[in-house]
Amino acid sequence: MPKAVHIFPFTTSPEVEITIPINAEILSVVMYGANPHIVALVNPDAKEEKRKFFIFYTKERMRTRRVLNYIGTYGHNHVFEVMS
Repeated sequence: MPKAVHIFPFTTSPEVEITIPINAEILSVVMYGANPHIVALVNPDAKEEKRKFFIFYTKERMRTRRVLNYIGTYGHNHVFEVMS
């Protein structure tokens, strides 16, 4: 299937859930205007799923036992995808 790069806006809160095509490859996090967006390589025709992300401020203690995957940083905010 052909893939395309898409962006997905999200709010700056400690836990974020976004709806994204299944098997999307998260590439980075960027700012467009005043809003953060997750950039992903997706199959636009794929069904969608919800994926969860945690956002931590610089020097904030990461009080979680979940497995996290670092996605990127914008400003003083660091975005991690919850893997389990």
